[in-house]
Amino acid sequence: MKQVHELRRAGRERRERLQAETLGGVNVGISARVVIAAVSLLACTGCTLPTSKYPLVDPAVAKPMPELHGAYRSTDAPDNIVHYAHVGPAGDGFPEGFLRIVSVGQPKDAKTELTHFLCVAFVERVGRHHVLHIPLPKTLNLNESAPWPQKWDPEQVGGYHLVRLTKRDDGGIEMAGLNESFLAKQIDAKQLAGRVTQEEIRRGEVVEADKRTVTITADSEDLRQFFTRHIDGELFNKAHWRFSRVD
Repeated sequence: MKQVHELRRAGRERRERLQAETLGGVNVGISARVVIAAVSLLACTGCTLPTSKYPLVDPAVAKPMPELHGAYRSTDAPDNIVHYAHVGPAGDGFPEGFLRIVSVGQPKDAKTELTHFLCVAFVERVGRHHVLHIPLPKTLNLNESAPWPQKWDPEQVGGYHLVRLTKRDDGGIEMAGLNESFLAKQIDAKQLAGRVTQEEIRRGEVVEADKRTVTITADSEDLRQFFTRHIDGELFNKAHWRFSRVD
């Protein structure tokens, strides 16, 4: 039994490393692992986070959303961390609609590590929601704490993580990550252009992890049509983060 437990633990650790190191085929480097895992939310066990090759809107013309600017604290999250975040304009060197997000995750116990991250993002409205776009760089300097910390370079974009953002009447927000299983089914059924790859990670005869990678390749117009049809359905995970304003 002890050997079985050790193999299971090794499998879990291997899956965590796979999720952290490979995101839709984009090499994001060590320091960006926390950025993507924290902001993009809801990484599923045994798979990598879905990515989109194209955004819903050209980043250069994304509209500013100043009502999002401010400080937030998570009030409900499917993890063991209380998240604090500050959202503001990205500043010089970025298109007008870009946001800069700084966050610290305070663990609820001594076993969970403190997390912190910095990233840039922009939003696009779809129905009653907004979709937060987190650009992923093709490469990242391991000494940098976030993609493009000083200047935007569209030629270096390797893809995007897309997160549904819903504003609440009390000024707070709710965020949910893409549903990897739903996207894989839609791509397999030819309802959405994309790629789904599956790989077994083995140690001898033991399967440590099943790694599935989902990449959306639909262009911006087709992507918007698909999101418009499914944004209130299964496109995003039911589990989500709730944040209340604290400023």
